[in-house]
Amino acid sequence: MAKVRVPATSANVGCGFDSLGIALNLYTTLDFELLEDGVEFVGFEEHFANENNLVYKSLLFTLDRLGKNISGVKISIQNDVPISRGLGSSSTCVVGGIYGAYLLTNTPIDRQEIFTIANDIEGHPDNVSPAIFGNLSASCTTDNKEAVTVTYNVDERFNFLALIPNFETSTEEARKVIQAIKKEHWKATHNCSAFLIGENDQVQRAMDDGEPSGTAGVPMLEVLKKNELKDIAVVVTRYFGGTKLGAGGLVRAYSGAVSEGLKAIGVVECRLEEQLSLTFNYAHVGKVEYYCQTQQIPIVDKVFLNDVQFTCSLPVQDVEHFEEEIIELLQNQVTFDSLGTKYTEYEI
Repeated sequence: MAKVRVPATSANVGCGFDSLGIALNLYTTLDFELLEDGVEFVGFEEHFANENNLVYKSLLFTLDRLGKNISGVKISIQNDVPISRGLGSSSTCVVGGIYGAYLLTNTPIDRQEIFTIANDIEGHPDNVSPAIFGNLSASCTTDNKEAVTVTYNVDERFNFLALIPNFETSTEEARKVIQAIKKEHWKATHNCSAFLIGENDQVQRAMDDGEPSGTAGVPMLEVLKKNELKDIAVVVTRYFGGTKLGAGGLVRAYSGAVSEGLKAIGVVECRLEEQLSLTFNYAHVGKVEYYCQTQQIPIVDKVFLNDVQFTCSLPVQDVEHFEEEIIELLQNQVTFDSLGTKYTEYEI
């Protein structure tokens, strides 16, 4: 049996987007036990207890990299790291799975190679580096795909406060957008960016990408907030043409670029709507269609079989009233079935 304990991490520390990360004293503890065949999961949530489990996939990836095999494995977890709360829960699984492969096959531990493997799996080094080396680390991936990190001891005079939200957040899509544009415009002098995520702007980022601090990312972010936009990322790319703008000029240029971009593409309002299925007799088709038309409730789908099935899309707060009205209209000769909720875009 092998036991691995991996610390939680916080990445994107300060100005270090995709580079600075720090280890925290919250831990994921994993036990690995060899089996004659197959795989077993203990302690995982049901939707993680399968062959797509990140610990298991990382273990298999590492075994393949090492050129080694095992017959089967039992993986048990004790987890103090909240999932999808920005504390590197996925990195603890990746690093834990890699260490599990090393320990189960009695392979000498090589932390630099473990870091390289973890970076290959995770795609960016800022979370996995402190999970492996501890302390505060500055990391990057070179043009040759080499993972590089430098570790710093944290002065005891520093105190850290971790604010853990009681909702799930993911910055992955925003990061993908930013990195894709930076890759496309890799010759540009600056690719400054900002993004807002969450109904109440729970996640906010502003990156100056080499411009003087506060002259690019923050003005861009303020434009997004002023327009009350949600779940949005923006990148302004600058190719230096030889004219220095000064701090005030940079603020106006970057904020103005975002404002003009918003005017060009337009803004839509996203409303959370429930997709509600109604099943009723053919005799009531006209009544339901007329009611929905007069109340401006869209019928997004119609199915005519033994009975009629309409699917309506309406704001979640209006569902109860709608059902009461339809029940009265059809004298209770109707059944309802919720097909879930989704955001619908409306032009402003």
